[in-house]
Amino acid sequence: MRECFKLEKQFEGFNRHQADRKLGDFLDVLLPYLRRGDIKEFTSILDWAVYDRAVSGAVRDTFHNPYLFLIGAIQAEVVKRVSELGGDPVYFFFDDQTPKLEFNAAYQFERAKVTVPREMLHLLHGMTFASDQYCYPLQVADLIAWQRHRKELNLPEDLGERKEFKRIRGATKEAWLFPYREDGLIAFCLRMERRLAESGLL
Repeated sequence: MRECFKLEKQFEGFNRHQADRKLGDFLDVLLPYLRRGDIKEFTSILDWAVYDRAVSGAVRDTFHNPYLFLIGAIQAEVVKRVSELGGDPVYFFFDDQTPKLEFNAAYQFERAKVTVPREMLHLLHGMTFASDQYCYPLQVADLIAWQRHRKELNLPEDLGERKEFKRIRGATKEAWLFPYREDGLIAFCLRMERRLAESGLL
C-alpha cells in the first residue's frame, strides 16, 4: 500500500489514476471473500503515549516496544476465535521486512505468547516470513491494515474516511478491533507481571 500510495517500486511508472485503478481491481477480487467471512480482520491499536505512561518495570523490560503488545493481543484473540470455532492451529505469516524493522522478531513472537491463555497455546502453531510481493494473503493484510491505520489516524490529507476503506468496511462480515485504553493496559501489565514471574521469563 505504501508503494501504491507513493507510486514507487511495484507501482513505479504508474500515474495516480492507474494506481487507483489497480487498487480498485484488487478490491474487486477481495470483497467477495470479506462478504462470506472467509477473511476476518483482527486489528490491535496502541498509542505510543499510552504505552509510555502505562508500561514500566519488568513488563517494560520484556515488552520493550508497543509491537509486542499488539502482536500479543492478535495472538490471543485469534486463537480464542479459533477455539470457539473448533478450528485447526494457526500459523502466522509476517512480511519479510519485519526482521529488519523489529530486532529478533521470532524471539518477540515467542515472548508475546505469554498473553495467550495456557489452555489455548496448542492452537498457536508458529510463524514464518514471506515477501508481500508474492504472498497474496500478506498483500490482503497490508491493504486492510494500511487502510485501517489511515482511518484511525484521521490524517488531514485523507479528507475523512478513504473510499477504499468504505468498500472494505461495507463488505466485511467479521472484524475485531482492539484499542488499548490506558486503564486497561495498566491492569493488563499487572496480570503480565504475574504471568512472567510464573513462566520464569523475568
